[in-house]
Amino acid sequence: MEGESMSEWKECRIKDISYLKNGKKRPIGKGLYPVYGGNGIIDYSNDYNNKSSIVIGRVGAYCGCVYNSISKCWVSDNAISVTPKDDCDHTFLFYLLSYLNLNNYKIGGAQPLLTQDIIGRIEIKVPCEKSNQSEIAGILSSLDAKIETNNKLNEKLEEMAQTIFKSWFVDFEPFKDKPFHETELGMIPEGWEVKRLCDIVDNIGGYSYKGNELKESTTAMCTIKNFERNGGFKIDGYKEIIPSDKLKASQELSLFDVVVAHTDLTQNAEVIGNPAIILSKSNYDRIIFSMDLTKVISKNMNVSKSLLYCILRNKRFKNHALGYVNGTTVLHMSKKAVPDYMLAFPKDSAILTSLSKCFDSIFGRMHEIYEENDRLASLRDTLLPRLMSGELIV
Repeated sequence: MEGESMSEWKECRIKDISYLKNGKKRPIGKGLYPVYGGNGIIDYSNDYNNKSSIVIGRVGAYCGCVYNSISKCWVSDNAISVTPKDDCDHTFLFYLLSYLNLNNYKIGGAQPLLTQDIIGRIEIKVPCEKSNQSEIAGILSSLDAKIETNNKLNEKLEEMAQTIFKSWFVDFEPFKDKPFHETELGMIPEGWEVKRLCDIVDNIGGYSYKGNELKESTTAMCTIKNFERNGGFKIDGYKEIIPSDKLKASQELSLFDVVVAHTDLTQNAEVIGNPAIILSKSNYDRIIFSMDLTKVISKNMNVSKSLLYCILRNKRFKNHALGYVNGTTVLHMSKKAVPDYMLAFPKDSAILTSLSKCFDSIFGRMHEIYEENDRLASLRDTLLPRLMSGELIV
């Protein structure tokens, strides 16, 4: 409802409706509780320092980023923990802090910083009644809940694709009653052969960009932040960029193109060697890919992009890729890793065509779900400022 308020609103400051405190140095050891840094979940611990918390990045590039944990967690010293007072709804407070664009309040140049005092003194307007706060939060959280449900569905579809691939290309289950023969990869079915990936694909290096090219744009760059640590595509890793005229046409990405991470900032090599299939352009006009990635293109007309992705997504390829990694602070993978990979490959093109159609259907559905999520996120982001300003009253 617009134009008529159904509740009283009050002017106050963030510290009037919440408690703020700095996080603490991350604990040693692995566990079940998420550890939040300025860039979200960075690890899991056996200990926690908050039963629930809204987490705000307080230093560096992630200064002002806001995350929501409704269960036990550890907030590290790169973040600030915010918890609501009794008269404030937790979820409402999360959306309010997200709406405020806290990065605009940072101080410092080379090392941006947010403090409890800066955040606490921000003046705001909120519904007096906690029940009205909860109603506003309910509208926004219902959209986020649908997005989360869609994300879980996509995870299931990804698992389905990997199970089908493993059945055919690793366990050879459809061929158990056929003769097998010995190869350098072990026993494989008659009618299959060992191939190097260079016989099946070409790979192209990414765009070498400069920091001053990273600015607001309708063009985005796919980076290693688009790679899930356990494999797969992550939509929120794109960086907006205005590339120079050195950009090659071959360094642009289309939907369902396949890229492999060749660089990794994690010492556990969690990202390097992982493939990603581009399932959404996230409303950008154009997507390019960075020098930290390589685009892998099928040379076999019977091997679709989605089948190629499944080949690279298999654990055998990841283990192979790790043998081509070097470096200390930053890990790098040799350009030979992709072309040198060996795999069992069916000679019958009908098998490839059939599996390509199967995987195309699965990843096509995943793309549709990402598109729906884009629409839901756009609706949420449109409603957020109107609800938080009191322009749109529930």
